[in-house]
Amino acid sequence: MKRKTIVLLSSVLASVTLVGGAFAAFAVTDGADPFGINVTPGDLDVDDTTYVTLKWGETTGLTGVGNLSVGENRKAGIVSLQATPAYTGVFTLNIRDVTTAEKETTDAKLLDYLNVYVYDGNVDLVGEQKALPEGDPLATIVKATQKDTEGKKQLSVNVQGTPAGHELSVFVNFDSSANPVYTQLKNDKVFLQVDWSPKSGEEATGDVIYATKPSDWDKIYAYAWDGEKTNAVWPGVEMVHAYDDVYQILIPADTHANLIFNDNNGNQTDDLTFQGFNPNTAPYWNGTTWAAKPSPSIGLVMTATVDDEEISLINVKEPGDSENRAIYKVNLTAGQVIKFKDGNTDVHFYHYDTEEHDDGTSYTATVAGLHTFYYNKDSHMYVGLPEAEKVYYLVGIGDKWGIDDGIALTKVSDINYKAENVVMAAGENIKITDGTTAGWWGVAEPYENCGWTVGAGGNCVVTEAGTYTVNFWTNGENGNYITIAQQA
Repeated sequence: MKRKTIVLLSSVLASVTLVGGAFAAFAVTDGADPFGINVTPGDLDVDDTTYVTLKWGETTGLTGVGNLSVGENRKAGIVSLQATPAYTGVFTLNIRDVTTAEKETTDAKLLDYLNVYVYDGNVDLVGEQKALPEGDPLATIVKATQKDTEGKKQLSVNVQGTPAGHELSVFVNFDSSANPVYTQLKNDKVFLQVDWSPKSGEEATGDVIYATKPSDWDKIYAYAWDGEKTNAVWPGVEMVHAYDDVYQILIPADTHANLIFNDNNGNQTDDLTFQGFNPNTAPYWNGTTWAAKPSPSIGLVMTATVDDEEISLINVKEPGDSENRAIYKVNLTAGQVIKFKDGNTDVHFYHYDTEEHDDGTSYTATVAGLHTFYYNKDSHMYVGLPEAEKVYYLVGIGDKWGIDDGIALTKVSDINYKAENVVMAAGENIKITDGTTAGWWGVAEPYENCGWTVGAGGNCVVTEAGTYTVNFWTNGENGNYITIAQQA
């Protein structure tokens, strides 16, 4: 199944004095769900058949473009065209208007002022002026490009994909002629889409089938035959990942009789037949019979870095939370910079006051603590700042129980706070509080040589007069949240 990489560019004014639109950040690159095609100059006999797998290469990554001014060039990213073996296919890119805001029919449209340039290789803008790379682009969409009958502007170019991935660089430009009509464009949205596909007529007819790759197989191949015709020499064609542990491959119609799944390393199924196969209801071999393929699990391939070092992530989203696709909690110190990627796509951070604002692809922590990151259904990341650090107080000395008369504890760790050089009399009652009605901690039972007994309401009652170090343990083992030790 062929799927596409999508970039959404939306024009949003940061203020009326800003020259040019701000292209909001949103991009999806989903690995293109690579698919099998066969390319042949003749019949589909085994000796004449060439199989090509097309997919997006690992360096594919189109990121949103923010704060683009009229006349400015900006690199949107790279697409990598991978083909095994090398194959000349078709790279297409189109843009179309998806504006939802009400406009006058005579108003100008962003679609007519957005230029797109595709250059061969991984190249960058040049010099302080951020000029386009030297040489001619491979293909362009410019202001003069005509829209098709569906209202899109499109470029299309033949490019040879390679096993390593043939890289193309994509640039966008807000045409300088937009200045006089800029106010008419500020709420426009343009949808940009790329595709990497075989040339017309070269995709084989047949059926896409699915199978689960056993966990102890490194790869899974499909070898199909009908009489003397096969889909390839043994081990057949390597299947490509569809989702979860399910793989897929296109089987040409005239080899649609027998099938063996194998790993090209000694493991294989029995000789299977397509008896009972139905491409609409039973395209999936479940290990025993043809069945309806399982639904993909809902998940993300989310990665994150803090100060450019990769960190581990756990999705702590609660069941039933329909607003967020994921929730992550990350400890940050002030000044640390965190970035997220959804697959190959840079995630953008947003905040909301009277309207939503795009803050770019990195977030710099302003305070230390456990930050909460909410990745919503629109693929926008919002940040929940850590709660203010709790302050715990030792109270009760001299029968004074207010925090204004207490001693603030020093944090030693997430579970330990302490006060040193505390002078207490024999029989002194003490407790720990955070100043809330529910925030009171004492002791449950004494132990040998602990230096205290249990008083009313769980107060810690000091046995001997002296100067003490008092420790408060938030995990409160056996209910004893307080320990004391006389200082020498």
